[in-house]
Amino acid sequence: MSSADGQPNDTPGDTVRVAVHRRTRSVTLDRPDRGNALDHATVVALHRELDRAEADPDCVAFSISGAGTAFCAGADVTESIGLLDRPDDLLAHFTLAREFADRLATGRLVSVAVVHGLAAAGGLELVAACDLVVAGRSARFADRHARFGFVPAFGATARLTRRLPRAVAAWLLLGDGELDADAAHRAGLVSIVVDDDGLGRTVDDLHDRLAGLDATALESIKRLMDDPAEAASVADEARAVAAHLAAGGYRMPERPLR
Repeated sequence: MSSADGQPNDTPGDTVRVAVHRRTRSVTLDRPDRGNALDHATVVALHRELDRAEADPDCVAFSISGAGTAFCAGADVTESIGLLDRPDDLLAHFTLAREFADRLATGRLVSVAVVHGLAAAGGLELVAACDLVVAGRSARFADRHARFGFVPAFGATARLTRRLPRAVAAWLLLGDGELDADAAHRAGLVSIVVDDDGLGRTVDDLHDRLAGLDATALESIKRLMDDPAEAASVADEARAVAAHLAAGGYRMPERPLR
């Protein structure tokens, strides 16, 4: 690959940290003081790093983790609220983030979410877009969009209802509920749960296994696993987001994510 095994490859001032592990490009969301919230700069950086991974013929996987105590608390609410008087810009940001989730779900690379702490709203949508989800026992999964008058914008209504039983998806999307790591594993959202202190070792083992697999075979298998109806549902969600925004459905949150 383009950099030495495990060698960081960061851009100064960036909101992500990057390393290469064998044939996996690993990106760490690096805004721990904001719960690794997805502002515009972070979404742009994620697209850039996925571009680099997909351009490397030796790369077979792309993984995402979070710095600090959380995986990702979702879109940056402060930034989003600040764009309410510029709805075209807000919709463009949501679209860019949704397109990144779509690339995780449908691109040639095996996508991996490495989760500890909170994965909420857009963070949950990143998890739902990934092929493999490795969770520490501290992981918690929640949607919480309705708290803010938001409609999920990065594919949650399409993907959670396919990856989970409807009642469980509704618990998250409609009931403002939460799943711990074990519950998410039982429901089918998480691939494997390990103690937090073993998370790094488990992910390293996964990188090693993926490095020994054939890239063409993985791409073909992933394509065969795809649900063609999911893309149509994601498109329906995008139209609903635009309509909700046009109707002035978003508001300042009454209580923060926790």
